[in-house]
Amino acid sequence: SYRSVLDRGFALVRDAANLPVARAEALQPGATVTIEFADGRRRAQVDGARNRRRAEPLVQASLFDN
Repeated sequence: SYRSVLDRGFALVRDAANLPVARAEALQPGATVTIEFADGRRRAQVDGARNRRRAEPLVQASLFDN
């Protein structure tokens, strides 16, 4: 069951037709979605922000450098 995945901290996003949404690009700004968590659901509205790929990979600094 997908609910075990929700228990691990993931969420399921559904569109206005109650269909699962797999990609952010499938949603238009202003669209209403339902987000299902392990303990319940919340409605949300999609904003107009777009994620952009970073030109350079992130590099983690050493934890031992001072």
